[in-house]
Amino acid sequence: MKRFLVIHPMPDPPGVRGWRDELARLARRAHDAGLHPIETFYTAERGLAYTLYEAPDAGSIRKLHERVGLAAPHDVLSAERVYPELLAEPRRDR
Repeated sequence: MKRFLVIHPMPDPPGVRGWRDELARLARRAHDAGLHPIETFYTAERGLAYTLYEAPDAGSIRKLHERVGLAAPHDVLSAERVYPELLAEPRRDR
């Protein structure tokens, strides 16, 4: 599976609890569809969420948002997760 960073709008600010509920609902539906949301950051100030997914392709993430009834993502970008504090350590995945 490939990794994608998804930038998506959240509904009109329902507050932190409401956003957590929406993101949990999205995560459940993602797992049901065979997609894997790894981590999400969101900002109430801008009404955006940033989710790192493992998915076969960007289209499957766009379809998920459509099925769940959320607004289409602003962007779906190929991405990798980097841990800055580990960059100086030797790579163990080779």
